[in-house]
Amino acid sequence: MPSPTSVVANRGEHHRVAPLKLSEQPSQLHNHNHHSHQQHQQHHRSQATNHNYYYTQQQVFQGLHSQQHGSQAQETGWECPASEKSKRTINPVRPIIDSILKDIKMGYQRADGKDPISLAQCDPAASSALKPCNAALDAVARALRERHHSASYLNASGSPEARVAVAHHHSYHEHIIGADNIVIANGCSGALQLALDTLLDPGTTVLVPHPGFPLYQMIAESNGAKVIEYHLLQDRNWECDMDHLESIMASSTNVRAIIINNPSNPTGAVFSEYHLKQIVSFAAKHHLPIVSDEIYGEITFAPHKFHPMALVAAKMGRQVPVITASGISKQFLVPGWRVGWLAFHDNNYNSLQGIQDGVKRLALDTLLDPGTTVLVPHPGFPLYQMIAESNGAKVIEYHLLQDRNWECDMDHLESIMASSTNVRAIIINNPSNPTGAVFSEYHLKQIVSFAAKHHLPIVSDEIYGEITFAPHKFHPMALVAAKMGRQVPVITASGISKQFLVPGWRVGWLAFHDK
Repeated sequence: MPSPTSVVANRGEHHRVAPLKLSEQPSQLHNHNHHSHQQHQQHHRSQATNHNYYYTQQQVFQGLHSQQHGSQAQETGWECPASEKSKRTINPVRPIIDSILKDIKMGYQRADGKDPISLAQCDPAASSALKPCNAALDAVARALRERHHSASYLNASGSPEARVAVAHHHSYHEHIIGADNIVIANGCSGALQLALDTLLDPGTTVLVPHPGFPLYQMIAESNGAKVIEYHLLQDRNWECDMDHLESIMASSTNVRAIIINNPSNPTGAVFSEYHLKQIVSFAAKHHLPIVSDEIYGEITFAPHKFHPMALVAAKMGRQVPVITASGISKQFLVPGWRVGWLAFHDNNYNSLQGIQDGVKRLALDTLLDPGTTVLVPHPGFPLYQMIAESNGAKVIEYHLLQDRNWECDMDHLESIMASSTNVRAIIINNPSNPTGAVFSEYHLKQIVSFAAKHHLPIVSDEIYGEITFAPHKFHPMALVAAKMGRQVPVITASGISKQFLVPGWRVGWLAFHDK
């Protein structure tokens, strides 16, 4: 595994890897873990990033940070602006599906009582006809019973055992990779998002197949990037139109990558080794990394044979870096388990090193929009600051008062609002990490009154909410706000990791309590 300092040394013509420029967001990810109390937090919560709980925190911030604030809303009603990124995130298939679904009746609405069977997601586990693979079920059950650490915190890129297994699966005689080249993600879709989030910046371009999986377009446009569709040729078993690809490159600039989906969704095509060699030669000519979506790779039918893109590239001399996205959902009939991964097969010039490092940083937390502000507690959990600053947003720390059981300093909060603009939200962590404070209902009412006065939504981190000790009593922020007339919207972030001692299960949620 090459070190980061060896990335793309001067190698003449081989050095030109402009398409592999790391996107701006991951490079801004820094863990501001400077104080002893934050080191204490690291021990408890930051050994791995929650691919559910922490992702939900990020999703909250995406909806709160982006636009300029505009004029004050009327006292009778105010709205939390959604971020530009969230507005750009549109699934082009949803309007089509939704227009169909609205006219479909469920069994209780039909005379024959029959429920419709949806074929839209091609989910084999949605009915009892195809059951999950017993080997997968048995392996999970065995791990839960026999391995005490199966529910503990994991590395943000996945457990060592899982990464070793995936690396072995994607290693070939021509190119052996290790655990450091693997990032476990929230399904193959989550893996693709990590890859494209790292590769793409606003104004850049990615090449995607047409017809193809709409997620590629959604992720790219969410990042402000452009997609250019290259044709698949129906009369040639849906192979890529190489002439069209060349014409695209002749007229395009700032193309960062090409996405290959093999076997293909939705065409079902399985590319020959010869055609994959054509694609590798094209990518080498134009210095493009290949993002190879191979989620259907192991379930082809004779006489078609699946050839991994990374193996083909390795046989051709490792001139082209390949990022393979895959997972267990299709082979083992467990799409709901959301286990996917990225495998990084770098070329001879270490062109992927910066991208691989960026993906690992984004595995910790994803993206915000720049130019806005969020209020966070000090001392507090460093993830809030890390998420905000990674996207160019600003954090302002408000004081917690040690001599008042670590309550929020309401005078300090007022002084912050008197001198600040474009503040989008306040984060409250109750019970608090790292102080252990449990706020009284009276103090929570003070916070709600402050938020109502300044038209701020409250993001309430309540992951420790149900494990307080007498005489302290936990009061949910949303309940307090509701008792006060529902003047303030509250977004509650929580999960099962602390109460049930299963932090490695990564199960968390958001609860939206609107006005």
